[in-house]
Amino acid sequence: MRKIFIISILFAASSTISFSQDCNEFFNYSKYANCNKCIKANYKIYLQPKHKMVQINDTLTYNVLFYGGRDYMISFCADQKYYPLHIRLLNPETRKVLYDNVKDYYLESIGVGVFNTQNLIIEVVMKAENPSYKNVNSTEKVCLGMILQWKKLISKSNKLHLKYKRPS
Repeated sequence: MRKIFIISILFAASSTISFSQDCNEFFNYSKYANCNKCIKANYKIYLQPKHKMVQINDTLTYNVLFYGGRDYMISFCADQKYYPLHIRLLNPETRKVLYDNVKDYYLESIGVGVFNTQNLIIEVVMKAENPSYKNVNSTEKVCLGMILQWKKLISKSNKLHLKYKRPS
């Protein structure tokens, strides 16, 4: 009886560990190779890469302090069957939408030039409307990753400037 109890505990623990590793090791698995493509050699990582288990159509909100004089690359990634990812940048005081990736066919990476230190709100929703994958369970929890990178800003303007590009 004691052996059965110990085996049960080991099985439960290994299930929990393997489930949590799916997201904890998110940027290391080849299954999520599109996340690794987001990392740019000429940029430095800003904060730790973030990853979270989410359901389809859940909204994740990040309030991030962006230091002035830097060019940032904000990249999101998930398993391809959960694309597109809907990303918006908002002014934290007015909630005015500064950028919405819908108009750019749901780009996953956004470049932001910040001239003066400021907070921005980043919202992301996993839409899971990829026509190649028809049987997606809307209650399934899946990993969504975010990588923030920066380099010194070259431009001399004093406005927030956005540039958009797909990960190469």
